Formats: sequence, structure tokens, C-alpha cells
Amino acid sequence: MKQKKSGKIFLSVIVPTKNNKKDILMTLLDVHRHLEQQPYTSEIITIDDCSDDGTDKMIERYQTLIPSLKLISNKVSVGKDFVIKQAILLARGDWRLILSPENRVSAIEFNKVIPHAQVGHEIFKSKDGHFQCYSASAAENV
Repeated sequence: MKQKKSGKIFLSVIVPTKNNKKDILMTLLDVHRHLEQQPYTSEIITIDDCSDDGTDKMIERYQTLIPSLKLISNKVSVGKDFVIKQAILLARGDWRLILSPENRVSAIEFNKVIPHAQVGHEIFKSKDGHFQCYSASAAENV
């Protein structure tokens, strides 16, 4: 199923990374494959926190295969918390899903929170801490 063509983005998937060259590609492909099958619009944002292993260069090469992928490469390391905040502020989706670059949790997890979102909940975190999901309004306060 193709994604709906619309200017409004429903889901922003955020994958913060630093020196994750060996894991990041499979994570991005998994997320991309899942999102392409959904009826909602989406984007994938990866912010690289000054990797020295070529993570950012690898992601750049795959942007042509994953059109919804946006890469921001920080030239100075600012730490994971700041990178996540940076991505949340750049994201345009009604919902922001933050995933681990090691792909411990698939983007499929987001589908599990949609029913909760439809009744007004605004923040979801997995018990193991491998993903977090925020509504756009809740994300402003992160």
C-alpha cells in the first residue's frame, strides 16, 4: 500500500545515532518498509551526533532509496538528550516516535499505541525504554 500524498505528516520516526554504522542501515530499512505499508504519511529523521565511524556517510548514501529520510549531521557532539530534543523540534508529524538505532523495537510498535492516541493520551514509553512516542503538543514540553 502506498503512503497517502499529503502535506500533513502523521508520524515522524526519529532515530538518534552516534557511531552506529553497523546497525543503522537495517533499522532504517525496517522502519521504511513498515511505513510504506501504512495508510498515513510519515517521515524518518536521523540526527547523527558527530560520529567518527562514517555513520552519517552511510545514511547519506541510502537517502536515495528512502525518500522520506532526512539526515542532520551535527559537527560537534551534543549528547543523546540534546539530539532527541533537536529532532523533536525539527519533526513535522502529529506524532513523534523515537527509536533506538540498534533496532531493538520495530516501528510496528507504533501501531500498538494508535488506539491510545485516539482517546487522547499524549505520551507513551515502552517498559524497557527502547521507544518513546509523543504527540506534537506533548513534544513541545520535552
